[in-house]
Amino acid sequence: MIGTLRRVSDADLDRLLARPEGIREFCYRTEGVYGAADRWALDEEEARAEKVRAAFTCEEIRDFYDLEQLARAGKEFQSERFRALVGLKLAESRVPVLADQSASFGLAPRRRRRLGQQRKGRRPVVRATEEAFDLDGMLARFDALWSQRH
Repeated sequence: MIGTLRRVSDADLDRLLARPEGIREFCYRTEGVYGAADRWALDEEEARAEKVRAAFTCEEIRDFYDLEQLARAGKEFQSERFRALVGLKLAESRVPVLADQSASFGLAPRRRRRLGQQRKGRRPVVRATEEAFDLDGMLARFDALWSQRH
């Protein structure tokens, strides 16, 4: 039997870790074959913001693919609240906030080539019916979402 699920954000974790008794507020309790256990649950909005941070700071084509899939599924990326959360994530990584970033996730030609090489070394699709991932199309979509010019 699963208890009440409570969402937690990374931004809240630092505050909560300072007072361990507060941690329980953001766990949910489960009962199962192995007995009772507390589980962490990452807020969906927080997970999307973390994926945006990863696209700005990491070298994995998968982050860009995942963002495209989330956008196609209708997930929200434009609200001021979400953009502020992305700003917090980027600040944690010591990179400029979203409003100060250049278009296309700040991908310089060299980094873009490395991502393209990753794409060539992997299967083009997750499902046989899915089109190959279009990095340029994805970047254009997010530039439009965030009203950034090339």
